[in-house]
Formats: sequence, C-alpha cells, structure tokens
Amino acid sequence: MESPVSRLREFEKLKVNWDSYGGHPPTPKVLKASRSLVILFEEMGFPAPFVVPTADGGISFEWHSGDDEMSFFLNGKAEVDSFFIDNKSHYYEISNEAP
Repeated sequence: MESPVSRLREFEKLKVNWDSYGGHPPTPKVLKASRSLVILFEEMGFPAPFVVPTADGGISFEWHSGDDEMSFFLNGKAEVDSFFIDNKSHYYEISNEAP
C-alpha cells in the first residue's frame, strides 16, 4: 500500500472536478494539516491510515481491521468534520452536520 504521505503528495495535483462530480481539490491548508496528522500518528505508534480526498476539498482518514473501522474527516477548512468507530460491539459517530 502506498504511504499516506505519498498519497497526500498526489492529491496536490488534483484539479477542480477531479471526481467528475465537481469535486474540489484539497487546499494547501488541508494538505499541511493532513501531513502533520500523519506524522503525529506515526510518532504515536498508530498504524498508517488510508487517506482519501473528499469532494469538499477535505481529506478522509480511514483505518480498517477485519470488521472494525475507524474514520475521521477534515473538511475543506482543515476542521474535523466527523468521526466514527464501527466494530461488532460499538458504533460511535460525531458529526458537525446539522440534523
């Protein structure tokens, strides 16, 4: 699997409409915050996340292990937009979206 830092470098090349649905590329602020988080996770001994650009110009950080999943999303302003954990015994979600 490609390293998160390498994937983030690839995201720098994305243009508007990168997903053919009008998606915005991640901003320099989002990319800088994402690189800092990846380095922090590595220093803390966490497994490397899978990083994915989001249509709003943000980045999704994902961890998968069997049926377990943990994700959080930085929006286009480099703010944590939502977070969730899902495994066989727990489901937990926090979101900044209005109900």
